[in-house]
Amino acid sequence: TYKCHLNNVRVDHISGIGFNIEGVDHRMTDLKAHDCAAGGFDIKATGMRASQCVASMCGSTSGDGIYIESGADRGIYTACDAQGNYTNGWKVSSSNTQLIGCTGSANGYVTAGSAGLYIDGENVFINGGAYFDDQEAPTQDYGIHLTDASSGCVTIYIDAGGNITEDYLDEAPESANAYVEAQIVRMASRLKAKS
Repeated sequence: TYKCHLNNVRVDHISGIGFNIEGVDHRMTDLKAHDCAAGGFDIKATGMRASQCVASMCGSTSGDGIYIESGADRGIYTACDAQGNYTNGWKVSSSNTQLIGCTGSANGYVTAGSAGLYIDGENVFINGGAYFDDQEAPTQDYGIHLTDASSGCVTIYIDAGGNITEDYLDEAPESANAYVEAQIVRMASRLKAKS
């Protein structure tokens, strides 16, 4: 498929994946995946543009809230939210991907080591947004988890709130193949933290 537009669609309470998207240069706006057992969004399409999409309570049997697969390169995701999913909120395995003003919160109900944002892709750019777990009994282990598979330049400009520390936001050590530039601003104090 090529240059499809999908707007204002909700997929709710299914045993499979909410949105399984392949092809090139699609546009998605205001899509919602709720309680989809095999994951909310499985994106294989290159050149995706998505805004205001939400995955919640997805991945009870497999999958992540929003999974951008390896090969689904050059995507831009704006103001999208992954909240309360059973595994990772976001999993980004693609290259040259941008997340702008997105969130990943209170995920990881069934999978230890889950993150609001799990990155094992290349040249990922994160601008704004929040990746946290402010529940009284947190279930999400990491805000942002960079794996040793991450490579290229992973750039993160982000606000943190709730019960979050700087260590929580960038859990994994930089790999030999990745350069990480992180500027973390505390919402409560608005002071720039050391990176």
